[in-house]
Amino acid sequence: MQFFSPPRENFFRPLTHDNRELCAAVLRALHERVHGANADYAETLTRDVVIEVVLRALNVAH
Repeated sequence: MQFFSPPRENFFRPLTHDNRELCAAVLRALHERVHGANADYAETLTRDVVIEVVLRALNVAH
């Protein structure tokens, strides 16, 4: 499955779930990490970096 290829009917489904605030917090944190004022373009966005960003966002949100 490709992320931006049809079918996309479930594209926003995580944002309609009961935990939508957590999901939105993770998306904001990832966006800030990649495109924000403190984005580090010298560091490759690896799986470990993504996990670190997600866990930090979840800890802050709770």
